Amino acid sequence: MAGPLEKLVDHPVVMGFCNEFLAYPALASKAYYGFRFETSFLLYRSKGEGKFGPHNGNGLWRLPGNSHTYRNIPGKGYSGLTRAVWELNPVEAGDGGTLFVNGSHKAAYKLPDSIKDPHSPLWSTYTCPAGSVIFFSEATTHSAQP
Repeated sequence: MAGPLEKLVDHPVVMGFCNEFLAYPALASKAYYGFRFETSFLLYRSKGEGKFGPHNGNGLWRLPGNSHTYRNIPGKGYSGLTRAVWELNPVEAGDGGTLFVNGSHKAAYKLPDSIKDPHSPLWSTYTCPAGSVIFFSEATTHSAQP
């Protein structure tokens, strides 16, 4: 990461969020992040592109040591696999933003078959201006949409 993308990743709000939900406190300091920035990719989609394919958050893969889990103790949440998505263009609800099943990051049961329908009322999306960043746990059931 370098240039403009580095400025997005190293933004104080992004670093603050990552230190709050990802960092191992014993490793975090002013000189070092207490978390690992694992992967990065660019995805460009034109209007109408995108394939509906819901994944994660169904409770089937909650094995010991699984980093998809979301843990919460009073005053502290921890989400091992967290995604940050920067929306570089404005997004209108139902018009290309990521779909989510709210609360599914805490799911302990298989999701209902109705989740396979992109028009199910279980799906939520968002509206945001260009330049927004969306954080979510990879344990949250989510999908692209055209």
